[in-house]
Amino acid sequence: VGLSGDAPLCDEWVLHWYLTEWNRGPSSLYEMRGLFYFMKMEASVTMREITVYNTMTRQKEVFNPVTPGEAKMYVCGVTPYNHPHIGNARPFVTWDVIRRYMKHVGYKVTYVQNFTDVDGIFAAHPGIIHQPHSIPELTYREMRELAYAGFSVLHDEALLPAYRGKIPLVIKNTNNPDHPGTRIVLKHSSDKFPVVGIAGDSGFVSINMSKYLMNREVGFGRKILQILEDLNIGWEHMPTGIDDLSIILRSRELTPIKEEEILRQLVQKAEVDHAEIEHDLSIIMIVGEKMKSHIGVTATATRALSENKINIQMMSQGSSEVSIMFVVNKDQEKAAIKALYNAFFGESKED
Repeated sequence: VGLSGDAPLCDEWVLHWYLTEWNRGPSSLYEMRGLFYFMKMEASVTMREITVYNTMTRQKEVFNPVTPGEAKMYVCGVTPYNHPHIGNARPFVTWDVIRRYMKHVGYKVTYVQNFTDVDGIFAAHPGIIHQPHSIPELTYREMRELAYAGFSVLHDEALLPAYRGKIPLVIKNTNNPDHPGTRIVLKHSSDKFPVVGIAGDSGFVSINMSKYLMNREVGFGRKILQILEDLNIGWEHMPTGIDDLSIILRSRELTPIKEEEILRQLVQKAEVDHAEIEHDLSIIMIVGEKMKSHIGVTATATRALSENKINIQMMSQGSSEVSIMFVVNKDQEKAAIKALYNAFFGESKED
């Protein structure tokens, strides 16, 4: 049916035949009907212009690539739940047909397809911890925390449809289907592991300020956040003391001009006694919904960091107790992750 090599897309009647035959196969291929009618697209087959259905706006739109004349595709490969079967061919056929169509109508196509080649989601970054163990089970909330702090296996927003639909996910290795992988669920099946993973991310700064009797001043926090909002600056965390307040944000939010303006307004509008901006910080997060039912998790973490001579700049824990965040200097990030991993999961394997 013209699916090998770089032959042009087959005629409409061939597509209809192909669709009909495949619809008689495994039920997992039912989406192919939508694909091939999509590939007909009721498209303008003029050079470099096609009309596609945008699922976000729910209407047909002219495809306008970022670079005129170039289509860039990053698509999913196979993530099996068991030994491979014919249904696993769907992602290959689906995306390859779209790629060929793009090329057929004149686009220069860059095509990237990813494959899951790890035994689930690791408890720490394998570039820092040698052969970390895979997490057998974690919740959507835990995955969200880990993704925020540097886990790039799954983007947190990509989980939203499954989370809302209360659908469990399984991450497995294409090349090792016998491994149980990692289940992402709404609720843990046991209380065995208080900490499921450790993640770290760099590229943070801290706006630190102090003012005597700050805690008695009504509206002080609002003034600070208003300054940031007026400068179109988003923030991440806000650890506080009675006379001190720090705001953690991504370094990409600031420019030298914005930094000067923040410090100026903190003195003039909020009348702080002292203000400074500290750069080159990393956040380290230990994550686990069951931490709140286990005594001594924070003590274990701080002891591990202390024994490895890692200075804690700040720490924070939300009311849900799903995670504990530590702020450290960027150059101590990897050492902190290693210390925490060894404390909660045992010594990592060495080459």
